[in-house]
Amino acid sequence: MTCSIREAYVRFKTKYPDVSLSLRNFYSLRPKWVSISHVREGCVCSCCANFELTTITAINNSEDDLSVCSITSMCVCEESSEACLSGVCRNCPGTEALTAQSLGLPEDEEIELATWESGGLVKRTLSVSEFVDILRKWVGSYITHDYIRKVQREAIRQEKCAVKPGIVVFHFDFSENWTIILPQEIQSYHWHKTQISIFTCVVTTSKGAQSFAVVSDDTRHDSAAALFALRKIEEHIEENGPLYGSAVYVSDGASSHFKNRYQHFGMGFNKAIKTWIFSAPGHGKNACDSVGGVVKHAATTYNLRCKTADVILNAAAFTNTVSKRTPNVTLLHLPTDEVREYRRRKLDEWKGVRPVLGLRSCYVWEKPETTSKTVTIKSMQKVGSHMYL
Repeated sequence: MTCSIREAYVRFKTKYPDVSLSLRNFYSLRPKWVSISHVREGCVCSCCANFELTTITAINNSEDDLSVCSITSMCVCEESSEACLSGVCRNCPGTEALTAQSLGLPEDEEIELATWESGGLVKRTLSVSEFVDILRKWVGSYITHDYIRKVQREAIRQEKCAVKPGIVVFHFDFSENWTIILPQEIQSYHWHKTQISIFTCVVTTSKGAQSFAVVSDDTRHDSAAALFALRKIEEHIEENGPLYGSAVYVSDGASSHFKNRYQHFGMGFNKAIKTWIFSAPGHGKNACDSVGGVVKHAATTYNLRCKTADVILNAAAFTNTVSKRTPNVTLLHLPTDEVREYRRRKLDEWKGVRPVLGLRSCYVWEKPETTSKTVTIKSMQKVGSHMYL
């Protein structure tokens, strides 16, 4: 489960208010195959984390019977629409509806609050008015952010489910670098361990899905490395099939290697790419993470069990060894010299590329035709009855 039992119970009672069921009985009805995720099993984005921290603080300090749903409901219309949730509705009360009086907060008390700022957890003691200002900031951001996350996820799912012959969907990401683990390591090795870069991709076609892992000793996660890895995957598909005429890219919005002016510029010259969809910030977990976990686990267990003379020490050995142990994942090796030469050529090519206004706030890049070099950026686009941002 991605929410707590109490949150699921609140949703159940909201949808079925006439059903008489206590929280204890609701918990006992949980199917045994539905497990509750542990807090440390995954990370969350700063927006979701700070929204949760501020709303829980408001609930704990309120004299009224507050809930997360009641706090967000104060900021939108009674019957919320897409305009309300995307922050463009002019009739919504907005975050100004959040006041000390509406929240039931005592005016003369101080409130202790912890929020994430610049990658660290900061604890502060605030007056009620100062706390309300911070609460407004994160509630307003979260309403739009949560809407983007939900419809974005649904749109990506629909894109993969509706794939037709001649069209492929590339869903890719850089996995966390694999640190080479050796059996019976000496103490000094702890301070200068070597890493290997892994670029993962799941290609969805009309015949099914194929998993790829592109491995290199070059550990820089930049636009050039991402493009080179994608080119290797595309070459492999062209040689082994299936044939395709247009492609859809799906990735997170990391500006260091995906959502930037260089990739936007390069998309115009790639005749196959039709659309590039970016997932919501901080919510890019997908099948690519599973591919990375599988190959890194296989490499780690091999190194810990094999003879010291046979351990994996570089990307080439990683590719050869892990390929035999993960038959469902195609591993490709990128030699360091080739990556650096490709990066040098790309940096020369990108010297004159100018910034694109509004690039970071948009979630779709699209070309009207695959033969066109013009790439338009969009903040919202229809997919059936749903929308992705």
